[in-house]
Parts: sequence; structure tokens; C-alpha cells
Amino acid sequence: RNSVTVRPHLSLLLSPLQAVAKVLARLPPDDSRREQLLAEACAACGFVWEIARAAPAVRTDVFAAAALGDPRIIRSAVEIALMVSLSASTTAPNGSTQGAGFYRALVSQRKPVFIQFALFFAEVALVRLAVADQSDFLVENGLFFRDRIAPLVADLHAGTLALYWSHQPAAGDALGLEVREALTRLLQSLHDWHSRQRLFPDNFWLHSELRLDDASAAAVLDGNSRTAGVLRNLPFSATFAQRVHVLQSYLSSQRTDEAWTPFMTGGVDTVRLRRDRVFADSYAAMAQLPTEQWRRTMHVQFVNAEGLDEAGIDGGGLFKEFLTVLVREAFDPACGLFCTNAENQLFPSPSFAKRNAPTEARGGYLQRAPCRRWSRETTAS
Repeated sequence: RNSVTVRPHLSLLLSPLQAVAKVLARLPPDDSRREQLLAEACAACGFVWEIARAAPAVRTDVFAAAALGDPRIIRSAVEIALMVSLSASTTAPNGSTQGAGFYRALVSQRKPVFIQFALFFAEVALVRLAVADQSDFLVENGLFFRDRIAPLVADLHAGTLALYWSHQPAAGDALGLEVREALTRLLQSLHDWHSRQRLFPDNFWLHSELRLDDASAAAVLDGNSRTAGVLRNLPFSATFAQRVHVLQSYLSSQRTDEAWTPFMTGGVDTVRLRRDRVFADSYAAMAQLPTEQWRRTMHVQFVNAEGLDEAGIDGGGLFKEFLTVLVREAFDPACGLFCTNAENQLFPSPSFAKRNAPTEARGGYLQRAPCRRWSRETTAS
């Protein structure tokens, strides 16, 4: 009924996990008892997930207790997940062994006991990832040590991608839709960590069998299409070139048949920008525009320090200059929107939304506090 009645029994319900994990670690891979023991361990986790599902009032408490309570529970859950993944294997393009147990359970065999365990594991791992640090991924005995979980992550990624691409759950398949959503959130969180720490090799997230080259604009616009599902939820599965192709196809479909020249004035929006506040002024002027206006031609008028319009007509050159300055300012770490990892790659700043939540939606932050100019002094500070 509530967290008070569930917590005392949670450790008891999941206490067999550690024992089963130890037994499975000692059994040879071809032992006939492995599959039965794995199924029983997954059933125990699935039962806990069913409790959380049936009692929304304690859902958060249940998964938090499993992830942050007795550390043996979450560690055993990770071990069980690794064993489920490696219960079936395949050879990756680079020649390494890659788990396929979850792919088989999610796509080909559709075993409910393993699907429920995947749901339990995704929810618990998400809670634990929220408080994880670098040592969890980079130290050998870390909970999510990257070399150890790589086959598991690849397996979960392949299974989840299949649920978007080649084996989409039916509209009435509540369990299939729920496991797809939960694993998507888990993969997104792991990819965020990968963006910061470079956990896995290059091209780890790309799937060669994913073909977006024939994606039409209609497929992109259709929110229920498999192309839209992948691009909105697992965009890192496709190459940059594939995503650019889809974007170009979409933009082509939105163009009108009217002739256009750079100096036409009909249907053109002019944006006035101060050179020392390009990012802030463009956000203030364009953030509230309706969708259809973003597809119209935009001309830029720069304003000097005295507030006077600079000489010149925008035939495309000023707009190009505007985009160059805008991108440079927006992606400058000194602006606060993005941070850099050890390899100087950018990722969204986790703290920006929290710091500016009250005013960001109204553009207030950008209107009252323009991004700082980059300098060695500001970077050092």
C-alpha cells in the first residue's frame, strides 16, 4: 500500500539474487542448470517490478531502495543482466563476442520473464546512474565498468533498436511498448555518459543494418513511423550522414514552388541584431515565431554600438555571418549551454537548465544576461 509496507520486504524478495549470481559464476557455460537459475532470478526481479507497477504510490521507493539500498542487490542485478545477455552470443563486426540474450528475449522468443527483468533492470539502473561517478565506469571493480558492460549495452541497444525498426510492438502490446520506453531511457542515459567520458570505442553506437537512405519526408513527419522513432529516441544509432540526408529530404518537402532570389522582399522577416549580443537578440526575436515562419526567408540587419543600422543589404552574406557568430557563441563553453569532455567534445551542460529554469522558457536569461565573451581569463575562472 505504501513505502512503509514494501521496504522491509524488498531485501527479502531480492536476497536470492546474490546467491544465484555466485552459483552461476561457478557453473560452466554449458551446464544445463544455468537457464533455469537465470529464469528464477529474473522472475524474482520481475515480481518486484510487478509490485511497483501495481502500486504507483511506491514505485519510486521500490526502485530507489533496490538501486541505493543494499549495494549487493544492484551489483547482483548487473551480474544477472550480464549473464542473461551472454546466454546467447553473436560475433560483432570487429570480431569480438557480443551478447544477444536480451535481443533474443525481446525480439525472437519474447520470453516474458526476461522482458520483466529487463524492465526491472532498466528502472533500477537509471536510478543508480543518476548518482554514478567516473569510477563506476573507469575503475575495474566499478559497478558499470565499461569493458565489462560493453557486450550488455550492445545487446540492449540492438534489441531496443529492433523494437523501433524491424519488430515494432503492436498498439495493444503494453509490455512491449513499456520495455521499449524503459530501455530507451536507459540507453539515452548511458549515451550521455559516453558523450562525457568516451566509454566505448568509435562507432560503438552505430548499426550498419540501419538504412535511412530511403527515408522520405512523409516518414519523418509521421510520428508513428520507424524512421521518426529512431531519430527521436535513438538518433545516435544512425550516422551523421544519414541524419543529414533525412533532414535535407524533410526540408526539400517543405519548400514552396515559388521562385526565390536572395534580394526578394515579399514574405521576408528581418531580424535586427546588436553585434555584441547576437545570441541573445536572435533568441529574443525568433524564439516565439510560429513554425511556418521559420521556413520563410530571413534577412539580418546588424546594429552598431550607437544603435544605428549598419550599411548593407542582406543578399545572403550577412545571414551567413550571423549563423557563424551564432554557432560560435552558442557552443562556446563560456556561454554555459555546453561543456567539454577530456577530448574537447561538447555535450549539453547538466546544470544550465537547473540554474535558469525560472526564466529560460521566457527567454529572460538570454535577454538579461548575454553569454560572456570567450577569453583565457573567463575559461580559467
